[in-house]
Amino acid sequence: MLCFWWSYARHSETPRKRKIQFTKLSTRFLNEQVGTSVTLNCPVRPFVVRMYRHLRRTKSGEELEHARRQMGPLLGVKYRWYKDGKPIRHHRSAWFMRLQAVQLQDAGTYTCKVAMSKHGTSRKFVLKVFKQVRNGRPILESVSKNISLRVGESTTLTCISTNTRRSPQGNWAKLNKYQLRKLEFENDKKLGILSGKEKDYELIGTKNKDEADSLSARTRIQREKKGNSYEFRLMLDNVQEADSGVYACLVRNKYGSDYRKFFVHVKSTKGQAPYPTHEILRREFMACPAFSTARLSCYVTGDKPLTYQWYKNGKKFNNRRLSKKMNSTSSTLRIRNSLPSDSGLYTCRASNPYGVYDHNITLQIVHNTPSAPVILKTYPQNATSLPGKTVVFRCIEIISNPLPDYRWYKWHSVPATYPKLDFRNTSQFIEISPVHYSAIQVTFGGSVRYGGKLTLRNVTEDDAGLYSCVLRNQFGMDYASAFLRWKSNEGPKFVSTVHRPTTIQIPPTAPLKLNCDATGEPKPKIIWSRNGTPLTQIQGIAVTNYSLTLNELVPQHSGNYTCHVENTWGSINHTFDVRIKEWLFVRPIIMPLSKKLLRVGERYEVRCTIVSSKQPIPSMTRELGTTSSTGPENLTSRSKLVKLDKNIYQYNYVIRNATANDSGNYSCIARNAIGKSQRRFQIQVSA
Repeated sequence: MLCFWWSYARHSETPRKRKIQFTKLSTRFLNEQVGTSVTLNCPVRPFVVRMYRHLRRTKSGEELEHARRQMGPLLGVKYRWYKDGKPIRHHRSAWFMRLQAVQLQDAGTYTCKVAMSKHGTSRKFVLKVFKQVRNGRPILESVSKNISLRVGESTTLTCISTNTRRSPQGNWAKLNKYQLRKLEFENDKKLGILSGKEKDYELIGTKNKDEADSLSARTRIQREKKGNSYEFRLMLDNVQEADSGVYACLVRNKYGSDYRKFFVHVKSTKGQAPYPTHEILRREFMACPAFSTARLSCYVTGDKPLTYQWYKNGKKFNNRRLSKKMNSTSSTLRIRNSLPSDSGLYTCRASNPYGVYDHNITLQIVHNTPSAPVILKTYPQNATSLPGKTVVFRCIEIISNPLPDYRWYKWHSVPATYPKLDFRNTSQFIEISPVHYSAIQVTFGGSVRYGGKLTLRNVTEDDAGLYSCVLRNQFGMDYASAFLRWKSNEGPKFVSTVHRPTTIQIPPTAPLKLNCDATGEPKPKIIWSRNGTPLTQIQGIAVTNYSLTLNELVPQHSGNYTCHVENTWGSINHTFDVRIKEWLFVRPIIMPLSKKLLRVGERYEVRCTIVSSKQPIPSMTRELGTTSSTGPENLTSRSKLVKLDKNIYQYNYVIRNATANDSGNYSCIARNAIGKSQRRFQIQVSA
């Protein structure tokens, strides 16, 4: 007997699973200190980033999470995270993982796999966590800032790198895309190369140095070491409208990198009255030799057209003895073959339909023949010193023929005739020994000037007083003075503007930050303790500078938290009685809101955080003043309630283009079945 067994399967019933080939990217190595935060970024396509950013702008809360889950299959992209080879429960649409307040147990090898329809990529991150990083990656203290300027003004962008003893290298770049997310250095020897396309950014200080109007020609970059930190500064001079954009400070050493963004907005001159520009080149005093050409420049800008008119000693300046016709209606006044009679007070008056601005320049013409010395009046400058420090006074000579004799004097007391001083009575001052002098050479107004420097080392309280620099030759003398003020050592003091409550009662719902900001000289140190036991970096508690943050509020964290602040000259302390209680059904709790100062045209979002066991009924009002008969303005229709976490809500109100009408006293109100709570805060808008 023969038996046959037929088996078949339709292709559609037994689909074959396609194996995805993953391309492995270079491994990233990270050294972090306990309590810091780190972000791991997966390789992601730009169109996916744009899609998720659009979702974040249009949705929030549960709607955003639901939209992300729906968009994942449509885009064909899945992100999977692993730690030491084991899967991590992380949302599939999240191409980055942010670890807050990392602990020692967070160290390990993290892997991100990006699965597309036919292929994929993966990247490993080797994270090492130390109690104290001796040679870690640089961490920038400065936060991202919004800076608003007018055309022609100057500003300085500063970022401070800490957490490293290895000297970091830095670059400044201007981003041509506001949403350029991936900012980091490539892992090659060329430090100046950023990941991304060249058209997405412009490195400052490396291109177009020969072009006078280029960005690099109008910027200066400085780097300075202060203790164990490094300070990187970008100085923007005479900014133009084209300079608006996002500037990034990028710092790197062999252990990693960090960056910060600065948003610079340069306002148009349209509708602007004349105002001064070129702070560095603008001068109020000039001294020129006789028979040379004196150029007086009026650095003013504003809405076009601008008209200029020069005045001498209050009278309109149209002609002079050697030049019958003078062009006194331009921004620069040229006086050829200058004579001593051309000395005087010159005023440049710039005007347009919106206003008038006057700039005064004192011109002194000195013969090339023997003349008395002339000192730059802005030097020496007043100084304040602590005991044991070094103080330097500088004295700059503008003109002297022949060369003058330098002398420094210290007055026993400030004369009654000050600022006019009489050096004939030698009993009122003492001459400082020339061993403390040294010659200096400076560049001022595009020309080289010479001067003298007085150095006082290891100063004491007896060194405080009035100092004078005197220049003499056989044709006369000139002098300038400055004060050395004494600042004694002081013990630590708490910053008065910081609110430090004694008793804090809070449910276990949100992080709690205790602040003990203090000042003193030398800079005080702080020690935190709980119930008399010193605190260290442990799970759920982060200690940074003068603050302590409880990230996970549980009843076991209740107790007396004491900050002990001390330096060489004294100590102070403050105790917080923290009581964390299990949730009770009470009226809503509204977190404190501080006073906010805004500029005209600025955007600001009011975020009112509400803690409530049930969803509260919020409202927002603004007082219109005592003269209004309609009562406070109701802003509830323009506000939005968002749920952040269990029992935590945020009530948002956005001021898109701040004006003077937005100034006033605001109130955030929340109600539930138990009762009502209210928080008042103030917003002030200035030009």
